[in-house]
Amino acid sequence: MGKCRSILPLLRIFFMSNNEAIRVLVVGCGNMGASHATAYHQMPGFSICGIVSTGKSKEDLNTKLGGGYPLFSDYYQALTVTKPDAVCISTYPDTHEAFAVAAFEAGCHVFIEKPVADTVAGAEHVVAAARRSGKKLVVGWGYGTKSGRGIRTTKSVKRLGCSVLKNLIERKQLIITDYDIISELSTFISNGTSLDRKSTR
Repeated sequence: MGKCRSILPLLRIFFMSNNEAIRVLVVGCGNMGASHATAYHQMPGFSICGIVSTGKSKEDLNTKLGGGYPLFSDYYQALTVTKPDAVCISTYPDTHEAFAVAAFEAGCHVFIEKPVADTVAGAEHVVAAARRSGKKLVVGWGYGTKSGRGIRTTKSVKRLGCSVLKNLIERKQLIITDYDIISELSTFISNGTSLDRKSTR
């Protein structure tokens, strides 16, 4: 929860330039989805317009947040009905590409948990959709160098595609929310070499 809370002011600046609350559709109610939803619920400047999951987790999360949020089992219906400013995607990786592309096509900004997609081609598809829409793509990227939890960086960079990241960063259309990785990722992109540091799931 602490990390989610710390990045929200940055997300607000990145997504919107006015003082209106950002209407967020929360998609996925597992550990990360619930953490993001709790942060959106508690922090000023954000408003949850809907919660999506295929199981009962959305009801459980809604109860923890005090109730009252619209609940959906179908993501595409939720996207159409709620018309959010931004979509927070914390679902299984094989859904990321389709969900993100649909959000961009609906005119939404996207916050997405790693990976952007489960293939490089899928990540490139998401990037293309972001560029067409002119909306922002924010990637939640956990590195885990202190806690021992996280991802194997080299594998994930390959999955996303170095050219995809470089393109978005240069266009100021991508932000990565885990600050520990920024300097090393920038070095990786500039010289094309892989990162040697490893972490475990």
